[in-house]
Amino acid sequence: MLNNDPMADKMALFRQNAADVAKKREVTSDSFKQAEYELKDLEKILKTKRSGLKDGDQPLKGQAVHALESNQYFMECQLEVLKARQQVLDKEVNLYVAQESTDDKHQIQSQLNDQQTEKERLKQQQMDFRKNETQHRKQLKMWTDLKT
Repeated sequence: MLNNDPMADKMALFRQNAADVAKKREVTSDSFKQAEYELKDLEKILKTKRSGLKDGDQPLKGQAVHALESNQYFMECQLEVLKARQQVLDKEVNLYVAQESTDDKHQIQSQLNDQQTEKERLKQQQMDFRKNETQHRKQLKMWTDLKT
């Protein structure tokens, strides 16, 4: 089906060009829509990062990251040293408590002994006082008898 009409040939070229342009336009439209979606996603990410920066968060870069890792390692080492010191101190405290409890037993025993001796001394004083009281009563009775 060859068409010898010269106008049809001219129109065929235009139609072919129009179809090519329509395909290119469709492909470009699809890539534009894809780019728009990516742009919206990136804008959301940017917005969250900016809000984080407003809150005071600072992004870490190169040397700051290295310094942070170094500080973290140093602090972990210090933590291990402090844990070891705490264990040693806990053991010392336990020893002191045990020693103190034995010292307390000795101290309590000596206090009991002191209290018992004090109690005996007070009993002796009471007995002496009663003896003196009876002697005074006897003397008082004797004096009253002499006066009468």
